[in-house]
Amino acid sequence: MPTDNTIPASLGPLISEVVSQDPEASEIQRVARATALAVALDHTAAQLVEHFVENARREGRSWREIAAVLGVSRQAAHSRFAIRTTGSRPAGRTAHPGDTT
Repeated sequence: MPTDNTIPASLGPLISEVVSQDPEASEIQRVARATALAVALDHTAAQLVEHFVENARREGRSWREIAAVLGVSRQAAHSRFAIRTTGSRPAGRTAHPGDTT
Protein backbone atom coordinates (compact mmCIF):
# COMPACT_ATOMS: atom_id res chain seq x y z
CA MET A 1 0.00 0.00 0.00
CA PRO A 2 1.94 3.00 -1.32
CA THR A 3 2.06 6.11 0.81
CA ASP A 4 1.99 8.39 -2.22
CA ASN A 5 1.00 8.25 -5.88
CA THR A 6 4.55 8.12 -7.23
CA ILE A 7 5.14 4.84 -9.03
CA PRO A 8 8.56 4.37 -10.67
CA ALA A 9 7.19 2.17 -13.46
CA SER A 10 4.87 4.44 -15.41
CA LEU A 11 2.77 3.63 -18.45
CA GLY A 12 4.51 5.92 -20.97
CA PRO A 13 7.88 4.12 -21.00
CA LEU A 14 6.15 0.74 -21.11
CA ILE A 15 4.11 1.77 -24.17
CA SER A 16 7.28 3.11 -25.78
CA GLU A 17 9.05 -0.20 -25.10
CA VAL A 18 6.30 -2.22 -26.82
CA VAL A 19 6.22 0.13 -29.83
CA SER A 20 10.02 0.29 -30.15
CA GLN A 21 10.33 -3.50 -30.33
CA ASP A 22 8.83 -3.33 -33.83
CA PRO A 23 7.58 0.07 -35.02
CA GLU A 24 5.85 -1.59 -38.00
CA ALA A 25 3.91 -4.10 -35.86
CA SER A 26 0.13 -4.20 -36.07
CA GLU A 27 -1.91 -3.29 -33.03
CA ILE A 28 -2.81 -6.96 -32.50
CA GLN A 29 0.91 -7.84 -32.46
CA ARG A 30 1.39 -5.09 -29.90
CA VAL A 31 -1.37 -6.60 -27.77
CA ALA A 32 0.61 -9.85 -27.73
CA ARG A 33 3.84 -8.05 -26.84
CA ALA A 34 2.13 -5.96 -24.18
CA THR A 35 0.66 -9.12 -22.67
CA ALA A 36 4.09 -10.76 -22.50
CA LEU A 37 5.53 -7.63 -20.91
CA ALA A 38 2.69 -7.53 -18.36
CA VAL A 39 3.41 -11.14 -17.37
CA ALA A 40 7.08 -10.29 -16.89
CA LEU A 41 6.16 -7.21 -14.83
CA ASP A 42 3.80 -9.27 -12.66
CA HIS A 43 6.64 -11.69 -11.94
CA THR A 44 9.04 -8.86 -11.15
CA ALA A 45 6.47 -7.18 -8.89
CA ALA A 46 5.99 -10.43 -6.97
CA GLN A 47 9.75 -10.75 -6.54
CA LEU A 48 9.89 -7.17 -5.25
CA VAL A 49 7.31 -7.86 -2.56
CA GLU A 50 8.96 -11.20 -1.66
CA HIS A 51 12.30 -9.42 -1.22
CA PHE A 52 10.89 -7.01 1.33
CA VAL A 53 8.82 -9.67 3.10
CA GLU A 54 12.03 -11.68 3.52
CA ASN A 55 13.79 -8.59 4.90
CA ALA A 56 10.91 -7.93 7.29
CA ARG A 57 11.10 -11.52 8.57
CA ARG A 58 14.87 -11.20 9.04
CA GLU A 59 14.18 -8.02 11.01
CA GLY A 60 11.97 -10.08 13.29
CA ARG A 61 8.56 -8.92 12.05
CA SER A 62 5.70 -11.34 12.62
CA TRP A 63 3.49 -12.82 9.95
CA ARG A 64 0.62 -10.89 11.59
CA GLU A 65 2.43 -7.55 11.02
CA ILE A 66 3.32 -8.44 7.44
CA ALA A 67 -0.21 -9.63 6.74
CA ALA A 68 -1.66 -6.37 8.05
CA VAL A 69 0.45 -4.37 5.60
CA LEU A 70 -0.49 -6.69 2.73
CA GLY A 71 -4.18 -6.59 3.65
CA VAL A 72 -4.48 -10.37 3.97
CA SER A 73 -4.80 -12.84 6.84
CA ARG A 74 -1.76 -14.06 8.72
CA GLN A 75 -2.36 -17.52 7.29
CA ALA A 76 -2.54 -16.19 3.73
CA ALA A 77 0.72 -14.26 4.12
CA HIS A 78 2.45 -17.27 5.64
CA SER A 79 1.15 -19.61 2.92
CA ARG A 80 2.27 -17.27 0.17
CA PHE A 81 5.71 -16.30 1.47
CA ALA A 82 6.97 -18.85 4.02
CA ILE A 83 8.30 -21.23 1.38
CA ARG A 84 10.34 -18.52 -0.29
CA THR A 85 11.53 -16.72 2.82
CA THR A 86 12.36 -19.64 5.09
CA GLY A 87 12.68 -22.60 2.77
CA SER A 88 10.07 -24.43 4.85
CA ARG A 89 6.67 -25.49 3.61
CA PRO A 90 3.43 -25.58 5.56
CA ALA A 91 2.35 -29.14 6.34
CA GLY A 92 0.97 -30.92 3.30
CA ARG A 93 2.36 -28.39 0.81
CA THR A 94 4.78 -29.25 -1.96
CA ALA A 95 6.66 -26.98 -4.31
CA HIS A 96 5.23 -26.49 -7.76
CA PRO A 97 7.37 -28.09 -10.50
CA GLY A 98 9.48 -25.49 -12.27
CA ASP A 99 9.01 -22.85 -9.57
CA THR A 100 12.47 -21.35 -9.21
CA THR A 101 11.53 -18.13 -7.44
